[in-house]
Amino acid sequence: MPADIRCLTCGESEALRGERNGDVIHVTCERCGETWPRDLNKRCDKCGDVLRPVPKVVAAPSRGNQKSIAGSMTVYVCPSCDKDLLERHLRSRSPIAPDEWSSNDSRTE
Repeated sequence: MPADIRCLTCGESEALRGERNGDVIHVTCERCGETWPRDLNKRCDKCGDVLRPVPKVVAAPSRGNQKSIAGSMTVYVCPSCDKDLLERHLRSRSPIAPDEWSSNDSRTE
């Protein structure tokens, strides 16, 4: 069964183009132009399923208790073990929040 691959930015699943370079496929969304790597070797430590790259917001303190968005990073989410998190991301089409994913998790890039 092929993996359900969607654009990290717009959610497009059909108009995607990939170029293989060793164990990595560089995927480009022809709808919005977003490009991201798809590492074919990243698998979940718990269940062995292929991990999906998802953008995560990186927040930094700005003033007092306030936090500002400092950027984003790619985390790898398991479609089986992290099903709810992945579905929320795909539904909202926005990066996952800092508190939704542990910064100590080993599945980051």
